Amino acid sequence: MTHRASCPRPWEARRQGERDFNRFVPSWENPYQRKPFEWDHCREAERAWEDGRRQAEARAQEERQAELRQQQRAAEQRRQEQARMEEYWAEEQRRRDEEAAWEQQMEEEQAFWEEQDFLLDITETV
Repeated sequence: MTHRASCPRPWEARRQGERDFNRFVPSWENPYQRKPFEWDHCREAERAWEDGRRQAEARAQEERQAELRQQQRAAEQRRQEQARMEEYWAEEQRRRDEEAAWEQQMEEEQAFWEEQDFLLDITETV
């Protein structure tokens, strides 16, 4: 309970501190902070406002860290996906190269046997 009726309840001051943080009000602009020559200042409201602001700040920091971790996970997933795609295309290129080499070898063998048949035909006709 506050010491006088004009003081806000602690939960109201705490909520105001949270709202002020979200509105980018600097911490030194506590509306409940004692002003010069103010004899009936409410220290409970001042502390509650500071607590609310700190809680909002801590929540915002946790959210930023969670977002950063999520971005890092997404970046890592993109890197892994990129590595998998590079590996896939490298394997695909190796397969195509092997297939081209095999086809080249078959063409060379075909040419060799055609040449052998031609030479055999020439020697038989002579």
